[in-house]
Amino acid sequence: MAADIQFCYKAEHGPEGNSLYGLQDVFYLDAIPGAYSFGLSIALTGHNWNVPHSLRIELQGPDRETLLVIEEMMPVFTFDNRIPEPFHIVYVSFQILNMKVPAEGAYKARVYVDGILDGEKELYFVQQESVQ
Repeated sequence: MAADIQFCYKAEHGPEGNSLYGLQDVFYLDAIPGAYSFGLSIALTGHNWNVPHSLRIELQGPDRETLLVIEEMMPVFTFDNRIPEPFHIVYVSFQILNMKVPAEGAYKARVYVDGILDGEKELYFVQQESVQ
C-alpha cells in the first residue's frame, strides 16, 4: 500500500500547498450520535502519474457501514525530470463536513486507486466526558 493518510481538525489548500491543522487520530465529540467535521489528507506514491487514475475514498463506521464516499478522477501530473520516482508524490486533502458519527469507536478510511486498495487507516471517535 502506498497511500499515507492523515486526519486533522482542518485541512486547507492554499497557494503554497496543503496545510493540515491539529493532526489527530482521536476526536472528542460533544454528543454521539452526532455529526463531525474534520480534515483528511492523503499522500499518493508509487503510481505512474503520466496517466489519469480513479481515486475512491470510503469512510466506514465501527460496524463497517460506509458513511461517506468520495470519488475523483486524478489528472495527469508532470514532475521535474530531475526528481527521482520515489518523490513523485501527489497530495490531496478534503475538509469533511458534518459526517454522521452514529457511535463511539474505531472508524476506517480506505483509499482505492483504480479500484485497488492503496491504503487504510483508523481513527477513533469518543464522546467528551461531561463535567458536573
